[in-house]
Amino acid sequence: MASAEGRSTKMDTFAWVAIIAMVLGLALAWLRLVPPLVGFGLYALGGLAAIVAAVSALVSSARRRGFGMGRGIALLVAMIFIVTAAPGFGVPAINDFTTDPADPPHIYMRR
Repeated sequence: MASAEGRSTKMDTFAWVAIIAMVLGLALAWLRLVPPLVGFGLYALGGLAAIVAAVSALVSSARRRGFGMGRGIALLVAMIFIVTAAPGFGVPAINDFTTDPADPPHIYMRR
């Protein structure tokens, strides 16, 4: 079994990778080096990984083991990710509209 120190180092490395993925996704899309959807996907993947690292930091802190700088920054980045993603909940998809409100197409409606 891996030691606590080894697991901590691996999780901090994972946290740094998550942070880099988020920043890289935004930067590459902004510089138009990748399509916007690819940049957004990288940002979202990094954000989800940052949430995992943040939960790991909180669990480690609750067990009074402390955590490294990677997970500390991932905690902040995860909060930023959640704040930026939260306004999108409950909003209809961008393609969920009609040009003929009198006779809209019959599609599945979210509830």
